[in-house]
Amino acid sequence: MDLQVLPYSAGAVAVHSEPFTQLAFAAAQPVMYADDPQGGRLYRSADTVTAAMDNYDCLRANALSPDDSTEFIRAVRKEHAT
Repeated sequence: MDLQVLPYSAGAVAVHSEPFTQLAFAAAQPVMYADDPQGGRLYRSADTVTAAMDNYDCLRANALSPDDSTEFIRAVRKEHAT
């Protein structure tokens, strides 16, 4: 698992996406599961899944790298521990 931090210094990223889980299968198209106030929903549309993954990729591109994120978390932790 990679952890990436999207710091305030990155500015506002033009991505509006609810949390979701992508389910990928070897012999079938990927699908997406998302929770909403009415319950969970499974999205099978390739366009919907692709758009969600594009948003996810945009967020990752604007976030700190996993190594830089770890250092950022350590620095914040140290700052607040004193």
